[in-house]
Amino acid sequence: MKRFTSLFLFSCLLLVIACQADVELCDRDEHPHTVGVSFKYDWGGTKASIPNNMLVIANRIVNMKKTPISVNSYNGKGYFVAPNPAGTPAFTPADSLMDSFWIPKGTYKFFTFNMENDELINSSVREYVEKPEMPKEDIIIHYRTYERNDTLLKFRIPSWTDHNYYSEYIQYATSPIYFDSLSNMEIDEGKTYALRFRPHDLTQKIDIYFNIAKEFKTKNNTLQYFKVDSVFGEISGIPSAFNIATGYVELEKTNKMMFPTDKINDDEKAKSVRCHAEIHIPGILPSRLPTIYVGAGVMQVMIFCSVEDPNGKIKPDGTKERRGKKIQGKINLFNTLAATPSLDVAEDNKHAKMTKPSLKLDIKADMKVNGESIMESTDDKGGIDVWRMDSISVNPYHI
Repeated sequence: MKRFTSLFLFSCLLLVIACQADVELCDRDEHPHTVGVSFKYDWGGTKASIPNNMLVIANRIVNMKKTPISVNSYNGKGYFVAPNPAGTPAFTPADSLMDSFWIPKGTYKFFTFNMENDELINSSVREYVEKPEMPKEDIIIHYRTYERNDTLLKFRIPSWTDHNYYSEYIQYATSPIYFDSLSNMEIDEGKTYALRFRPHDLTQKIDIYFNIAKEFKTKNNTLQYFKVDSVFGEISGIPSAFNIATGYVELEKTNKMMFPTDKINDDEKAKSVRCHAEIHIPGILPSRLPTIYVGAGVMQVMIFCSVEDPNGKIKPDGTKERRGKKIQGKINLFNTLAATPSLDVAEDNKHAKMTKPSLKLDIKADMKVNGESIMESTDDKGGIDVWRMDSISVNPYHI
């Protein structure tokens, strides 16, 4: 009850302020200078989860006025809001929902985005609404970041040794961030307007492919077969901030993400393993040089392999115990990203936009692994990125 009373008093304050302005935000029967606007959302063929509600900011350009509105993604009903301290719409009873919203006439830019994402720091939205002089270019949304061993990080690579420790991590598989805008909309009195948004995801679907080439021949000219059990990855150069009103990502700071690859179904004598991972991020900023292995644009992988232990016990299914080993490698994706850029960087080198909604990064160089050691690819010419490998033996364990 106290929360509802506070909202009611705040709404009354908004009403008083609006009625003192040159154009009133009041009931149209009493103040004919307002215009009825309704909103609908066209989600197209998106397969991602659609948020329940979207925030609309009606930004009048001349005699600036900013009006935040919460709108249901499915039926267009909603209410006028002021962001609470967390930046999300305040509570409103269901019987207060409206189909149409009366706003002052004028020239508007409308932009909409979802706020139902715990991984976003969106306090700048509240600041934008509260400060008339604040331009939309200053609405910067940040991802929450985590240290490598933070228990709140939902996905962590087991037994991970970070050889590119330059930044913190963002969560793997965060919720989509949807955005759309309508510019230079003339909203005249005496009319009603049905506006339609077609939100698009501000993150980029990136499919990463690479091969693990298996070498069985040992130094003694014998064959040592082995199996790849699982593969995990980490990618750096992910922009951690973006402007919700313009769609530009900020390049001042980038972060990393750990991710799993698809399930590996390897046969012990198979000569190659094809690895694939799908991630959704605001893009990948490449490294400044192809020879740098610390910073943005570097991918690291962890491969868990196993071999049959000749001295192992016989398991109930008749097979011998297996001895495991983990292998780490890293690659600078400079040439791969040059051939298929993820971001279109602005001239100021501080902002960028995604090149396309989805991207396929097919790493041409194979990771070469054998039963005794790791062979580093020596093909560093012709625009092919090079794997730098480390073999990390662990205390023998049985599978």
